[in-house]
Amino acid sequence: MTSKLIYVTVLSLIFSFPAFAKVIHYSELSEAEMRTFLEGKSEDVCEVRKNDVFNVKLDLSGNVLEATNNNLAKVKVKKGFFLKMSEQQLLMSWDGEEFKPFKDLISGQLSVAASGDRSVDSVSIKLEANAKE
Repeated sequence: MTSKLIYVTVLSLIFSFPAFAKVIHYSELSEAEMRTFLEGKSEDVCEVRKNDVFNVKLDLSGNVLEATNNNLAKVKVKKGFFLKMSEQQLLMSWDGEEFKPFKDLISGQLSVAASGDRSVDSVSIKLEANAKE
């Protein structure tokens, strides 16, 4: 009788828990999988490792400035992290266990400077991002 009770208890525990999320490196996600992930339709966790390099698109808009050419910038990851979606909010984690909004894990500043060299005729936008410890 006791062995049947243990067996039933174990089975009920196994089937009552949702499937565990998989950890997938961002480079392994297809375009469709990335879209599913960002739409919050996936329980998976996306891992971004130290020294990974990826493109970031600068999209500048508003009623003061607008980007006429959305250029890509190559970004190198200096500290690995994990991402997951929760209720249409992108969350981040350093250890893959405790996820929080970006503002709770990253601090930084944004600065804008214009070049004095009129032959270059450019504006520099600098984003500094640091891990909160």
